[in-house]
Amino acid sequence: MKKNFLNFFLIFSILYLFSIIVVSEDISFKLKTPVDGIYYHKGILSEPNQRNQGLIANLGIIVGEKSILVVDAGPSKALANKFIKTIKKISDKPIKYLIITHRHFDHSYGMEAFKEINSKIYMSKKEFYAFKKYGPTIFNNLVKNRGFDKEGINFNNITLDDIFFLDGYEILDLGNRKVLIKNIGAAHSEGDLIVYDYKTKTYFVGDLIFRNRAAAFTDANILNWSDKINFLFEESWKFVIPGHGEIIRNKDELFDTSNWLKFLQKTIAKAKKNGDMISEILEYEVPETLEHLKLKKSTLKKGLKRKIEMLQ
Repeated sequence: MKKNFLNFFLIFSILYLFSIIVVSEDISFKLKTPVDGIYYHKGILSEPNQRNQGLIANLGIIVGEKSILVVDAGPSKALANKFIKTIKKISDKPIKYLIITHRHFDHSYGMEAFKEINSKIYMSKKEFYAFKKYGPTIFNNLVKNRGFDKEGINFNNITLDDIFFLDGYEILDLGNRKVLIKNIGAAHSEGDLIVYDYKTKTYFVGDLIFRNRAAAFTDANILNWSDKINFLFEESWKFVIPGHGEIIRNKDELFDTSNWLKFLQKTIAKAKKNGDMISEILEYEVPETLEHLKLKKSTLKKGLKRKIEMLQ
């Protein structure tokens, strides 16, 4: 009986490891290009799991005459290496810059691959320290509970010396193509970076904006966040590539995030006043303007768990 159990466990372990390898090989990057020199990979609107290995965020590329800038690194070193190979198919120019919009796993855990090709990595200092402090625990949970490849990232290989901290803004020249990178401060995270291509009037805004998906808010300053996205309603642009969801071409498509944040503010205020538990909050009526958003309940539950002190 014991021998049969050991044989079963061995076979199960081999099949599990094989399934991770197969999943990794199955995942591919299909780049979209709305305008000359701008490309992006559109992540799926789904929870992270073994099948997608966390490839749920949009990743961006800006190609100049001399070099390339990449926006976000994806969820693992293996997938980042596949992303780099995909980029090489559209241009043989060096990938000179990597902009990490914020520390969350689906945007940052692949940065080790870009370090190895000598890309200059920009990130918020506050977000880097949070990445180092909380990252290992978060990653271990993803491996244990979501079936992530345990070789996805080595936090010891990413040090202070590897990162250029951006507190204000900088303008980079990719060769006949100037690009603004700017730290807008605490919003979705403790330090959100945005990227703007002057040539095509295209913004890459990371998780400052979600489209057709409830915006995650576990590490957010919700009041600040609402204020920080106002520039998109005021300034002229042609394209906004959000952290999650379809590309945005007009201002009417920006309201998913702002409406969701208003709902969160009202929800938290109501729950605090009534002393409601999370299970009760999840039964609150959702406005019609938000009915189309995916992952509402799971996003709300996870966010409120992290902000439970606000409800006391």
